[in-house]
Amino acid sequence: MKLRILITGSAGFLGAATYNYFKQSGHDVVGVDLIDSATTDYVTDIREFIKSHNEHYDTVFHFAAIVGGRLAIETNFSFPK
Repeated sequence: MKLRILITGSAGFLGAATYNYFKQSGHDVVGVDLIDSATTDYVTDIREFIKSHNEHYDTVFHFAAIVGGRLAIETNFSFPK
């Protein structure tokens, strides 16, 4: 059975490996990340992607994360002060 799979953080190590695995297995895979890569179909924030794409997915793998340690947390608008 062919699945429609959404992967957030598709440019990262886990996201890219998962994307490639399911793609090679014949599934319909969509990758979303802020970073453009061979495994990223949409370069955007996942929150914006969800607002603009009203689509059904059988499975979602959520690997998106803010990386960079303490400095990224302290200077990122997403975290409350």
